[in-house]
Amino acid sequence: MMADKRKINFDAVEETLLIPLLMRWKDAESPHPILGDRVAIDVANQIDFNWDKYGGWNKMSYYGCLVRAGYCDSEAVRIALEHSPESILLVNAGCGLDTRWHRTLSSLSNYPRVDLDLKEVMNIRKEVVPPLNGVTSVTSDLTSPDFIEQLKGMTAPTTHIVLVIEGVLMYFTDAEIRELLERLYAAFGERVTLVGDLLNNTIVKHQQKHDTLRHSQAVFRSGYDSIAEVEALHPQLKVLCRRSVLDMMKPHIFIARLLALIPSMRWNTTVYTLGFRSL
Repeated sequence: MMADKRKINFDAVEETLLIPLLMRWKDAESPHPILGDRVAIDVANQIDFNWDKYGGWNKMSYYGCLVRAGYCDSEAVRIALEHSPESILLVNAGCGLDTRWHRTLSSLSNYPRVDLDLKEVMNIRKEVVPPLNGVTSVTSDLTSPDFIEQLKGMTAPTTHIVLVIEGVLMYFTDAEIRELLERLYAAFGERVTLVGDLLNNTIVKHQQKHDTLRHSQAVFRSGYDSIAEVEALHPQLKVLCRRSVLDMMKPHIFIARLLALIPSMRWNTTVYTLGFRSL
């Protein structure tokens, strides 16, 4: 890794990948960390960026980010351990500067894993994120069919694909999400599991009040209020697990226990595990 700091010059959406990095960094330095992602400290310290720009988040955003990442980590591990390493491929899609495979290394070191993101992001990753054996870097846009072809070239016709797609889909339009699901199903059928998060329409409509986007030009473009709305994104799509992020925050912050009692608030942000039904 380079000793000199690297200047970040991303566009609006790409810059948002620094927000979860900053939160994981602060969590790792806290007395009682949730993720304990020590690699995040090393990564952040190599980047020349005005971190104060995103330093004014509230505790809800902080804990929400951490428990969301924790869910995605644990689901990736759970699903992987149900398969042999030869029969599954784990993909951190829209990985940004996430160090998921470092956090889960003790469980997944023998499993094939992929980090996938835009060219500009992957170029930064190469300079600031320590490489791991068994992890392949893929440069592609999730809205392009190219990444599907790359994954097909890495897998057998029976390989199960786990696509961890955290903090990404809210920046996609409804049409882009539908197209992504259609491409995944056409390529892999029911051999795909998706793990990630979605917002509801209330958050999308009032996004200008969201503290982590206050100084960013990024825009939330899609929201879903129910399991039925999510499953309507593709005829074969099935919600395997749905959890309220507020519910997961309850052990860490008291206000989450109160807000979770309000139905309209409880499901503002959700984490999902999704699969495809057979025809």
